[in-house]
Amino acid sequence: MKFKYSLLSICFVLISSFLYGQRWSQQVSPTYSARENSVGFVIGNKAYLGTGYNGNFLSDFQSYDVTTGSWGAVAPIPGASRSNSIAFEIGGFGYVTAGWSTFGVNNNSSMYRYDPSTNTWTSVASYPGLGGRGCFSTVYNGEAYVGAGGIGNTGIVNNDLWKYNPTTNTWTSLGNFPFSKRTGGEAFTVGNYLYFGFGHNHSSDFKDVWRFDPTNSTWIQISTFPGSPRLQQISFVLNGKAYVGGGHRLSGTILNDYYEYDPLLNTWSIACSFPGVGRSNAAGFVVRDKGYLFAGRAGGTNYIKDLWSYTPAVSSYKDTVVCGLGSLLINKSVPGGSYLWDNSSFSATRTISQSGVYWVDVTVGGCTIRDSIAVTISTPPIVDLGNDTSISSNSSLHLDVTTPGGTYLWQDNSTLGTFNVTQAGVYWVEVTVNGCTVRDSINVRLTSSSTSISGIINEYAKVNQIKSSPCSDTLIISDTTG
Repeated sequence: MKFKYSLLSICFVLISSFLYGQRWSQQVSPTYSARENSVGFVIGNKAYLGTGYNGNFLSDFQSYDVTTGSWGAVAPIPGASRSNSIAFEIGGFGYVTAGWSTFGVNNNSSMYRYDPSTNTWTSVASYPGLGGRGCFSTVYNGEAYVGAGGIGNTGIVNNDLWKYNPTTNTWTSLGNFPFSKRTGGEAFTVGNYLYFGFGHNHSSDFKDVWRFDPTNSTWIQISTFPGSPRLQQISFVLNGKAYVGGGHRLSGTILNDYYEYDPLLNTWSIACSFPGVGRSNAAGFVVRDKGYLFAGRAGGTNYIKDLWSYTPAVSSYKDTVVCGLGSLLINKSVPGGSYLWDNSSFSATRTISQSGVYWVDVTVGGCTIRDSIAVTISTPPIVDLGNDTSISSNSSLHLDVTTPGGTYLWQDNSTLGTFNVTQAGVYWVEVTVNGCTVRDSINVRLTSSSTSISGIINEYAKVNQIKSSPCSDTLIISDTTG
């Protein structure tokens, strides 16, 4: 009895599944006043949101607990009330700095650290940058990266970049951004890279986005943002992807469209537009597995204080290995859906026969979701333990399936490329190379040591093609090598 089969040795695979749609949901609003240009930071399951402007500069804060869906009181930030500030969280503390507190030539450079365990603020090192209004701000590896921004309402904008270390409570200059001076832009961190872009310089609004590598201080411009230039937009990062949208044009036109950026593919795709009142100057943040949009301004003096959550689409695909000379059929059929693949085809299905990363945009009811899958076409290893056989009670059988790049699993959970058989039984091994697993088995029987010499001669002759003489007790080995 001999068993041989290949795990994931697939000549044809049909994947037919759906995406759970991304969606916006309105949450409970805070009890304090509506506002624009507020800031927020997240500690645990709570978001701390405050400051801003609604005809007056503000200093109050409230916290939103995503677990209970309730708002709670938070001590107001000390010092002057402020708007257009920045906020970030590092090490379980919240930080707020920059912004402006009065109209005119004014920046508020003081910075305060919030301790949620005591509900208190402490003054820390002030922000030394040139700008203060509408600065960039993002966090990487326990340090904050802050820069650019404007000086009050003077029309002066900047492009300096600084790094804050909370352990030493110090700021370090990192030179200038490689792009033009601006304020009202957006910054976010995905993986090991920081991204900066958008904003305006009072005469033009922008949509360029640049990636910064903090390990070697290098910059590259990423793929072009497909939407309009904008300022005072929001962003949040979920499941390794960035979502950017909202804001307004320099002309004042409010924007409601959102886009998803995949850093692995360096591509932008359309995300679900915001269904609420269009706005700019809102605050964006992430708690656990959802993004949030808070407050803002819907043009003029129409200040808002509602809170919305965003749930991203859940991918229905896992990266797949196809073993052998096979192909993969992907079926993305969705009722009422339209489709756009990376090769510009429009069918709901696609057959994949080469290794690569593939994506499709599925649009239903004006909402577009992108899904991607990495496919590897791999050659399965050759595994052969030989035919079923017999051994005597005082002998053994050496099995060897050593394969370059292979990993091994035998029936007894051993993991070497070889196995020594000394007893009767069925023995199997799985060999895996580049994601392809092949199993082979062999049935080994045990023969008695008292077997007659004629039986030994016959068995030996079968295996080694040795001739035997008519005389049952005589063994003749023929030398055919000449």
